[in-house]
Amino acid sequence: MSEITWDLNQLTEGPAWRGAVDGFTDEWIYGWAVSASEPQRPVELEIYLFGEPVLTAISTIFREDIAGLLKQPVRAGFSVPLRDMTQSAAQQVLDHLRKAGPGEARIADILRIEVRGTGLALPLSSNLAGIDRGLLQRAITRRANGISKREEDRLRQRDRLLESTLDGGPVSAPVTVLAFYRSQFYPYALHDGWYGRDTTDWADVAAARPLFDGHTQPRLPGNGGFYDLRVDAVQQSQIAIAKDHGLSGFCYDYHWAAGQARMTLPIDRHVAQDYDFGFCLCWTNEGLLRAPSGDGGATVPPHEHSYGGDNDFIRSCLKYFRSPRYIRIDDAPLLLIRGISSLKSPPETIRRWREIMRDEGFPDLHVCIVETEPDMNPHDYGGDSSCQYPPIGLAGAAEGQGEHDMAPGWQGDIRDYADIVQGEISRPAAGHLRFRTAMPGWDDTPRHGLRGTVFTGARPELFGLWMRHLVAEARDQLPEGRRFVFVRSWNDWASGACLEPDRQSGTQILTAMRDTLTPQALALAPLRPPPDGQPDPLAETRRCVENLIAANQALDALVARRGRGLWSGDASVFVPVAAQLMRVERQPGQPTGIDMLNGHPVGTGTDLPVARWQGLAMRGWFLVGGRGAATAMIALRDTEAPERRYVAAIHNREGRPDVVAALSLDSGATDCGFTLNASLKDVPAGRYEVEFLIPDPYRPKHALAVCPDIVLLVG
Repeated sequence: MSEITWDLNQLTEGPAWRGAVDGFTDEWIYGWAVSASEPQRPVELEIYLFGEPVLTAISTIFREDIAGLLKQPVRAGFSVPLRDMTQSAAQQVLDHLRKAGPGEARIADILRIEVRGTGLALPLSSNLAGIDRGLLQRAITRRANGISKREEDRLRQRDRLLESTLDGGPVSAPVTVLAFYRSQFYPYALHDGWYGRDTTDWADVAAARPLFDGHTQPRLPGNGGFYDLRVDAVQQSQIAIAKDHGLSGFCYDYHWAAGQARMTLPIDRHVAQDYDFGFCLCWTNEGLLRAPSGDGGATVPPHEHSYGGDNDFIRSCLKYFRSPRYIRIDDAPLLLIRGISSLKSPPETIRRWREIMRDEGFPDLHVCIVETEPDMNPHDYGGDSSCQYPPIGLAGAAEGQGEHDMAPGWQGDIRDYADIVQGEISRPAAGHLRFRTAMPGWDDTPRHGLRGTVFTGARPELFGLWMRHLVAEARDQLPEGRRFVFVRSWNDWASGACLEPDRQSGTQILTAMRDTLTPQALALAPLRPPPDGQPDPLAETRRCVENLIAANQALDALVARRGRGLWSGDASVFVPVAAQLMRVERQPGQPTGIDMLNGHPVGTGTDLPVARWQGLAMRGWFLVGGRGAATAMIALRDTEAPERRYVAAIHNREGRPDVVAALSLDSGATDCGFTLNASLKDVPAGRYEVEFLIPDPYRPKHALAVCPDIVLLVG
């Protein structure tokens, strides 16, 4: 996630309080609040959904970003799971959701958080826009029905054993998946001179409007909003999300003409920062260099190709080719050419390029011709391979315009996405090395208006089906080292073809792509259904395999949790540990937070009474070196005899996206949260300091200790 930066002056709701809500999902609500006059004093909050009081919270979590703003360490953060609602409160919220029906709702219309006793509400941060009411309804339904967290976990495991859907994280991909990447998302001086000051693709995206019944426009980016590629964190976040969902690299548009490269900021940064992510170049001889349509504005000067100029082009690429992250085929850099026919004698030009490459120490150059015209054979141009570039060359006739209530003046095309997917799955193999390309959708009306082309009915499931076919085909039909699949595009927002999360579907498109790269998906590829209307002799076989895969994944999850979900007695027990069995080394300054102890918010630096018969129920999070710990324990250290400890295992770990966002951590810290349910029957009455212990993997009998500054009075 990208770093969140706050301006305290903008977030002031009153003279004495500051804060904001920076997260609301179907599982968690989180944010921060601080007293201006007493920053160290925890702030008590009341949480309302649809005007109903449903939860309380207290700011007990250390927030490094807020501490930096206030120039002092404060525990300003709060985090509350929706499952802590009472059954009656959940039922009231559920009634509101049922009346509202499905669809996306503005968070501002649902959520209100007040500082207790003041009537002052925390504002929503700018990254919060909407939430899917359907997801929220499903999350609250079980709580409204009186199902406990443990029962909910068991029901979820049961459902996963019975369902026939594939789920699973990314694995070592059997093919290399690359996404085309547009760089027109920051102001560029020469570009401004042609199209207008500070013009980027966002201008078209924001101005888009529906042009017929059911037309989904504008399509807007997700919680990251309209970004500016001049900000380093944007590209870092893009790469992190892409890697998490199975992409192998970006294919950057490379605009070069008249001896000058243009808009190369993201490419140059990729090389300079040495991002652990592959990339290659696609030389674009169209698009930016084409004069803008419409009246007014300057005309883009045409680019005249010459042998000398095109040789200068290949030399301009050498600094990128030498990057260890650059994608190669047989150690030859992969270069895509879009608009190959504009070159002066392409075979001769490419022959000269190969000579230059060998002179520079490269074994060769792999030239891939982007299919900007139907049936292009790369060998006609001196190239090595071709690459599809949808929607160019896709099968499928335009729909009848009478099926839609069109805007006056409509002159565009409307096509069916499902029809396109079916045609691409049935496409015969080419007679040369061809890299297939899928697109998650297409709607270029933001760029072309009434002359645009729209593919209706695009859904993540259909895109996943298309990708699954292309991945299986590349694995089975392409030689090793040449198993590439492309996606158009990562961020072509003005054409409605983007993998990046949007407000409507979030990361569903990325998830659909990721799931095509698992061994389970590849196992199902030969069992894919036949075209509509044809017999399906493998239907039962496919259903059986799907169920086996789903059951195996659920069992894998249980085994990964060390079997604790397979039996009901999963409460921890505190046992005494002799000092000679465990040497504990404290790690000062490690961030930690306790959200709840025995059902109550927790402050720090105070003694908390706990009855032995009651046991210890705790929820919170902790980090060691900025990361979570796969194996951890909780210790009660006797303050009267510090060498005496009682230790219990922490079984239940959980993701804490609020902590990751607040501290600007990487994805390795996501599972830093925990819940503990432990018996105190073997712990004598006394005063105990709480510690989190992480076994040292390099030294037996050693453990690292993180201390949350909480003392328990056990009696």
